[in-house]
Amino acid sequence: MLFKRADSGLTYKSDADIVGRRLCRPAGDITDDLDRADRRWISEGKVTLIQPASPEACFEALMAGEVDAVTVNVFGGASRIVAMGLRGRVVPLDQPLSREALHVVISKKHWRGTTHLYRVNAGLKALRDSGRYTEIVERHLGIFWQQLH
Repeated sequence: MLFKRADSGLTYKSDADIVGRRLCRPAGDITDDLDRADRRWISEGKVTLIQPASPEACFEALMAGEVDAVTVNVFGGASRIVAMGLRGRVVPLDQPLSREALHVVISKKHWRGTTHLYRVNAGLKALRDSGRYTEIVERHLGIFWQQLH
């Protein structure tokens, strides 16, 4: 997710909106989404990436005007905004910068590993097919955002 100063004119409708910008992502966070095959923002110098030691340092750099946006996950970013007293001064952009998948890992040696993996996949498919997955995600995100406002 991209977070910007509330008084900034930064928009993100397409990747072209980010070219030439200064982004901040804490050291140690993955940057694959910034340099994937269809972007190459870092390797081709299309953006300037600042990587301080902490998310808090990124938000401090944002407030000091040293970067145009902070790119961290929505939950960590929103929590830091509240903790640092930046509510109303820093806002998330509507469109996420990227969506990263989560994976289930089960040992091949586990005697019921295949069964467990099948059940997880079948359960997720049933939730998605029925529309319940979207309902659950929207409900929990709604609660999360309400707590921040």
